[in-house]
Amino acid sequence: MENTSSGDGYPELRINGDSMEKLRDIVSRREDLQDLISKAESNKEKVKAQIYTKVITDYKKRLKAIADEFAPASEEVKKQLEGIQKREQDIRGRLHEVNDDLEEQRFRCDLGEFSKEELAPIEKEMTEVQKELKEQIDVLEATYEECSRCLAEDSVATLSPNVVQVDLPPSPKMDFPTRKQPAPPPPPADAMSDAETTKATPATEVAKPDKIYTAKSTPTPATEVNKPDKISNSRTTQPASLVDTKPQVSAVEKEAASNAIKVFKKDGDPEIYPLRGEKMSIGRSPKSDIVIKLAGVSRTHAHVVRNPDGQYSIIDTSGGGGMTVNGTTQKKANLQRGDKITIASTEMEVVAG
Repeated sequence: MENTSSGDGYPELRINGDSMEKLRDIVSRREDLQDLISKAESNKEKVKAQIYTKVITDYKKRLKAIADEFAPASEEVKKQLEGIQKREQDIRGRLHEVNDDLEEQRFRCDLGEFSKEELAPIEKEMTEVQKELKEQIDVLEATYEECSRCLAEDSVATLSPNVVQVDLPPSPKMDFPTRKQPAPPPPPADAMSDAETTKATPATEVAKPDKIYTAKSTPTPATEVNKPDKISNSRTTQPASLVDTKPQVSAVEKEAASNAIKVFKKDGDPEIYPLRGEKMSIGRSPKSDIVIKLAGVSRTHAHVVRNPDGQYSIIDTSGGGGMTVNGTTQKKANLQRGDKITIASTEMEVVAG
């Protein structure tokens, strides 16, 4: 089934008109019935119980029939959405490449490799391509918004373009030096000592609390009641690992926990987001922890995740949108204070929180 456009241009980025119209009709009838059910429940005291029961049963029966219609119609729309979102990956990937190409050509011109007159036709051509790709993204956004009105929001969210992985041609890279990530410093000696002590504790010692508990829960013979010394000694001989189990926090963990991401906005003052919790999201979605509403940014473009060692890493989840860390394109990178992150044209920096 071919897609047909309900507007101008890019029909392949829109839902088939017949499918969408059918879904709209089903949703409209469902909402009308739900409204009638709500009114009937609010006014049931005005009629006999058997009349209310007859009416409400009829409404719910009709509502179930509509639900049976909705299931295949919504599946058809979601199937088309999957194909549209695969195209979105390619569009956003190409826009990212064009942005990089244009930035590179301008940089070469600034260095004197060629004149501004020679740059002009190249710049014009790339700007036209940028405009066309952004128009396609606008159509995509309109399609998703239309679908979200008819489908449950979670149904649209499960078809996030970040889930679909598309093989894209490699983005052109500028020759930036690769910055090696330093190895994390070793934990303090006292923390290492406690960790080794806990690891070396035999299994039989860990089980001692159960034995002590069992002894207390068993009735004590009358002849052993007056033995406070033995009870006291059993408490003083417990292993140290059973008494002091408080985890040690290394200097690396302390610094990571006090870091934040500083986002430089072109239309306002920088915004600072402290690194907290196990995961933070960066993207165009309003539900993201850090929202970037720019073309070339996916709904969930990246995640900042907490590692087992307490440090944070950033992971590209855009499926083609790309990101750079300290000038180098990365899919995943460990973060430390001073690192600079670029997503689309937005610059960010890891700073003290």
